[in-house]
Amino acid sequence: MGAIIFVIVSNAFSDKNKQNHSSEKNESDINTLINWNANSNSKENNYLEPESSDSEEANFSKKSKKEQSPKKQTRRGKWPDNEEKLVLNYFKKHVQQKIALKKHECEEYVKQNREKITITDWVKIKTLVYNSL
Repeated sequence: MGAIIFVIVSNAFSDKNKQNHSSEKNESDINTLINWNANSNSKENNYLEPESSDSEEANFSKKSKKEQSPKKQTRRGKWPDNEEKLVLNYFKKHVQQKIALKKHECEEYVKQNREKITITDWVKIKTLVYNSL
């Protein structure tokens, strides 16, 4: 609302100061504009607030819900040499035959070797094997 008053006031000053009108008339014009702007509560005179339908508000709320639920981010990093050798040795046939791993194969490997490995994410294991094909 302050921006509207500033624009209207600056427009009123720019033209009227150039014509050297009296300061009393400028002040009365400004007061009139401020009072008109403050008293305009009807939607007909309020040009800054567009009428929104319920569907637009529903779409806005849906977007904000999506933004509030961030996805889990994975970090890149170098594999420890011993773990990398263990994984590639276990999936030696997949590497030789150039077959991509399946989720259940990776999870089975993690269950069998949980004590030996620190990286237990099946996607990272699949990526390691896939990149070595």
